[in-house]
Amino acid sequence: MNISRYIPAGYTVLKQTEHGVVYRSQHDGSPIAIAYAGKRKDSAWHYRFNSEERMIEKTEEFLAGLQAWEDRKFLRKLERRAKAGQVEVGDIFSNAWGYDQTNVEFYQVIAKTNGTFTIQEIAQRSLGEAPSGPMSDYVTPVKDVFLKDSKPMVKTSLNMKHGCLSPVAPGAKVFSSWYA
Repeated sequence: MNISRYIPAGYTVLKQTEHGVVYRSQHDGSPIAIAYAGKRKDSAWHYRFNSEERMIEKTEEFLAGLQAWEDRKFLRKLERRAKAGQVEVGDIFSNAWGYDQTNVEFYQVIAKTNGTFTIQEIAQRSLGEAPSGPMSDYVTPVKDVFLKDSKPMVKTSLNMKHGCLSPVAPGAKVFSSWYA
């Protein structure tokens, strides 16, 4: 893939790695550099420096930062795969979320492959305990009773749109509340 980038006339490569490149030049005796990250078309920065040493220092910081970002991405990918590897078919998870109320959803793992698992929302049963007043209750998951309108979701991590999945022991009760 050929990337069309703005590189002013007279600029040469100062340093290039697999994650970025910095071009350099001189203007009125001062060193100038322009940096690009990855395959981006727009520059990350384009500076004039007081000294050659400061330009090289900024270049090293920039490229080291890109490498650190790639390392963090790789570690997150490994963590997601490790978490997915600990999940077993039949496991139940809850996802509790909300601002002025606590919405609770339960999911059951229905399939597992290398690095991914598939979940589907299951029913919940009210325990009728009203722990914090009339608009609250404890709920418990009902294993193998899938909601009619729920669709299977393939996951690589425990993250959800709202919050994250938490393991639920069989028969465990989870707090739920609602507002009018």
